[in-house]
Amino acid sequence: MLKDLISEVTFGFSEDMYGRYKDLETGAEGKYDFSVVCTADNFYKFLFDKTDKRRLGLEGIVRVSSSSQVHEAPIHGSLVLFEDMKLKYEFAYVDPVTDEEMLYRGQKNITPLHPVKSMTTLYGKVYCTSKGGIERADVLSYFLLSDLFDFLKTFRLKFA
Repeated sequence: MLKDLISEVTFGFSEDMYGRYKDLETGAEGKYDFSVVCTADNFYKFLFDKTDKRRLGLEGIVRVSSSSQVHEAPIHGSLVLFEDMKLKYEFAYVDPVTDEEMLYRGQKNITPLHPVKSMTTLYGKVYCTSKGGIERADVLSYFLLSDLFDFLKTFRLKFA
């Protein structure tokens, strides 16, 4: 009965990350920002399921800029919370300039000695899945502490 009740609860929040990328082929650098909405449609599975434990769906927008041009693309993927003291982000998108399929993988490495830095620093890589998954770019992103209050206001628990 409690399982059925918890299964009808959804959980979610929004997050903005701001960063920079370095193209591994050309050495070009630019901004790499993304805004996401993360949701768990079944709170029971989120808490207890062995295969989807602490996994949230992730949807949003990535903004990549080089020189003065900003390109946006929709993203979809997942965020896994606190697996081996890590927050693991993974999302796919189509590069709006090259039309290639891309995959971003990143993680925050949580450490008790540096809780603020480890919860706000995201190390990532971009892979070109259209070309066999070759590594395309390194990305270093940050959550801005000035966004903390707005971030906390986005947390939601909803009953179906």
